Amino acid sequence: MPACRQNLPSLALVALTLTVASAIPAAAASPPLYWAARQVHTSHFNSCLSFAKKVMFDLHLTDIHQSQSDVAGRTANTHSAITCVGNGSGMTAVIMVAGDNNESAQLRDAMANRITKLVPFD
Repeated sequence: MPACRQNLPSLALVALTLTVASAIPAAAASPPLYWAARQVHTSHFNSCLSFAKKVMFDLHLTDIHQSQSDVAGRTANTHSAITCVGNGSGMTAVIMVAGDNNESAQLRDAMANRITKLVPFD
């Protein structure tokens, strides 16, 4: 099966997440969502998810769990998720962090920077 077809559920998850996040009216109980997309050094979906999991462990997130489509974790003030999307020439990691303070944007940037530096050991 072509790589892009394997990643359609992930792409749909990203699109749904961004659509829902942008459609919710701003309220005190709704923290902002920060996101970034970065090319990673693999063309394999599972390797990309393992990169995401490593980044979260390295940055000391807690409650880290991996599903078939993403890796999620949290800090005391944020909730994070990373999914991977095939882009024809490899994989793109989509990093999403929700939280009320500067920690959210800083965490997003740290995850985005770290995930681009990882390489697979095949």
